[in-house]
This record gives sequence, C-alpha cells and structure tokens, in this order.
Amino acid sequence: MIEIKSIQQMLYKEGSLTVVDIVKSMLKPVAPFNKPRYASGRTATSLRVEAEPELLSIYAPDYFDQLETGISPAQSQKKNVSKLARNLYGWTFNAEIDFENKKDRFKFSFNSAKKQQSVGSVLYRRCGQRDIYSDKVQPLVTKITEKVASEFINVKLLSK
Repeated sequence: MIEIKSIQQMLYKEGSLTVVDIVKSMLKPVAPFNKPRYASGRTATSLRVEAEPELLSIYAPDYFDQLETGISPAQSQKKNVSKLARNLYGWTFNAEIDFENKKDRFKFSFNSAKKQQSVGSVLYRRCGQRDIYSDKVQPLVTKITEKVASEFINVKLLSK
C-alpha cells in the first residue's frame, strides 16, 4: 500500500524546490536596467507551498504573472497615475536605480507611469518572457507523475 503521507511529503518537497527555482529566476538581470526582477524581496517571500495527499498548491500574489507578461495599458489604467508614480518611485529605490537628485527620480517615476498607462510596460511591449514560472510547471508535473508512478509500480511488484 502506498503511504499517503509520503506522497504528501514528496509533493511538498517538489513544490518547495520549484519555488526556489522560481526565486532564482527572479534574480536574473533583465533589460532595460540590467537589474533583477527581484527588487525588495516581498514577492519572493510571499510565495507559499501547501500540499495535501492529492494536491499541490503554490500560492503567489495576484500580480505575480506580471513578472512574465508585463503590465498592459488597461491594467495600468486601473490605478490613477499618481499612485502608479508613487509605486514606481519606491521601486526605483528597491531596484537601486541611481538618479542625481530626488526631482529626477520623481520625474522618471511620473513619466514612466504616464507611458505605462498609454502603451504598457517594456516587458508587455516585448510580449513578455516565459522564464520565471511558466517553464517550471511542466517539469514539476512530469517529476511528480514519475515519482508517484514509480511508487505504484514498486508497490505492485513487491506485493506479488
């Protein structure tokens, strides 16, 4: 008989390893600033794994998919430009982008917010990337399938 607890532990372990791979992907530098998508670390620390005997769930914030897809003009327009500029202003510190003074940092943030609302983010305009989590899902499913199948095969062979 297959141990339900061992399947749950395997699901949790594989899910946790996948989250580590996702965070490593977030650390890779990307254009236009050649900085990682990992600015403050809040997104990385918000990832959570839960496993039940028949289910693996990896939880992430609602905006997590924007790490791959970018932000469309429609998504940007849901926020007013001042709030978006404030978010971008804070991001410039987390991303360690240098400016000569506070006024230049604010101008950059405000102009970026306006542009993002009209044409979307740079990543969105480049049609996104699929290297944060999308390329991790199928290998995870395959690995789990193989491990569970091998448990069934071992049980069947040993029980004869």
